[in-house]
Amino acid sequence: MKIAVYRAEFLEIALAIPADSNVSLMVSNGILSIVIFIAGKSLKIIGYMIESRQAYLSAVQWHELVYSVYQSEKLVVDITKPEK
Repeated sequence: MKIAVYRAEFLEIALAIPADSNVSLMVSNGILSIVIFIAGKSLKIIGYMIESRQAYLSAVQWHELVYSVYQSEKLVVDITKPEK
């Protein structure tokens, strides 16, 4: 799975998610859906879809993904399934 999204928009949503949350990411039809298992919420971000798929991320994987986006200086970032 791979989608390009605006960094600021992603961080606005991602930083509000509790750090100990396991999440599901799904990319389809130009939308990144983030499902937070603890809170039972589903959030959506519009982006440029490169590859549709779904990924389940542990809290550690989610934290690493958010941190890598946070560290980026790019306006648009790629969200991809982390390596195991």
